[in-house]
Amino acid sequence: MSPQAQDEGARPKRSWLPQDRVEPLPDDAPLWMPPGFGRKRIKWSTLSYVVVDELSPEVAALVVTEWPRLDRKGRLRFPGSTWRVGASVEELDAALLGRRLPGVTLGLSPGRTVVSEVDPAQTRAIRIGDAFAVVVKRPPGRITAVPALSRWLQPPIYDVSADARDAAKAALYAAVAPTMSEADVGEIAAEAMDLKL
Repeated sequence: MSPQAQDEGARPKRSWLPQDRVEPLPDDAPLWMPPGFGRKRIKWSTLSYVVVDELSPEVAALVVTEWPRLDRKGRLRFPGSTWRVGASVEELDAALLGRRLPGVTLGLSPGRTVVSEVDPAQTRAIRIGDAFAVVVKRPPGRITAVPALSRWLQPPIYDVSADARDAAKAALYAAVAPTMSEADVGEIAAEAMDLKL
């Protein structure tokens, strides 16, 4: 084996994967305000973000974290630590039934009158990826794997699942789609103008 081959074997090879480019989240990063809640006066900073991570017929595995903030690119970032807790699916369904507070519940009927829509989130069973904004009090000391909800979760419960899914899709698309340059945007705009002529 040549000395050059030995040296190459000793050095770690450069990975083609991108290096960690996550910028630190500034202390004054704004809180995420789910768009579906419009102008509702909700003090998001007092709420925790709870997401259904795993689900069996009897138990839902939940991940609880501080309310997310936005980085300078508008992506959701979750500061602080997370903790996991189990919840009885039956108890969680009962707690959510009719108590989920959706964002937009009013619409216009064909006759242009305001009507209240029946939100399907109010009646469907929980599923993986459902996310909620809720006041959470982490139980002190050792807790059982599936503590009673009343020990750590307080209503009201805001169902932010739709907005959270939209935010996740936007982050995925931003990660896999290339960013267009100003020249590319100008070229597309010029082609669009030519098509209108």
